[in-house]
Amino acid sequence: KAETRQLDLEHTLNEVQLSKSACRKQLHKAMTFAKELVAEQETLLEALNMRQQENKAVKKFGTDMAQKMDTLKSQLKDVQKSAWQEFSTVEQRIHEQGDLIESMKDEHTKEIERLQQVIKEQEEKISKETKKEASVPVSPYKLFKDKYS
Repeated sequence: KAETRQLDLEHTLNEVQLSKSACRKQLHKAMTFAKELVAEQETLLEALNMRQQENKAVKKFGTDMAQKMDTLKSQLKDVQKSAWQEFSTVEQRIHEQGDLIESMKDEHTKEIERLQQVIKEQEEKISKETKKEASVPVSPYKLFKDKYS
């Protein structure tokens, strides 16, 4: 009886040791799997972190570009405004110069007409004098004087 009992206990002990060994193997496999999962999770977290950093960098770049574009738009508006003001000033000067030229043309036309009238009057006067001289005999003294003076 004791021997049978001992054999049963030894058999049970062997089964327990086999079960213990099998449990250790399963535990080892589970631990290895868990470590692999943790490692993969860490890799994924690092990748996620890098993506977030890249997204931040892209967002910052986009924000910077938007600010630069706003600055450039503002500068362009200022340049356009300045150009229009300058254009308006130049246009006004051209108009004023055109008016001045027209005024000068009118003055010159009037002056030419006045001078033509003076010439006409002088020609008429000379014509009258010539007719008068032709009808009045000239003294020889005057002819002599005109010749040598």
